[in-house]
Amino acid sequence: MRSGWAALWAILGLAVLRGALTLPGAVLSLLLGRTVGLLVRYVFGVEDRRAHGVTLVRARCAGPGSTPCASYVHVDRAPRRAPGSSPPMRP
Repeated sequence: MRSGWAALWAILGLAVLRGALTLPGAVLSLLLGRTVGLLVRYVFGVEDRRAHGVTLVRARCAGPGSTPCASYVHVDRAPRRAPGSSPPMRP
């Protein structure tokens, strides 16, 4: 996808330099196309395929060069403390 954006910028830049397209016209064309594309995605909806929660942590732990699972902070509820007591010390 990144190469597609690079190609788009290169083509727009060359068109402006050759005089085939004015700079304001190129910017307006790009913004109009981007707006229409985002509007179409919003109207028809896009399926969310991102990992969330435990699935995300498992994927991060399983990949090559990943961070060891022991270094992740648990998001469970912390145990209740008695009022006025200090939090537990970290090692």
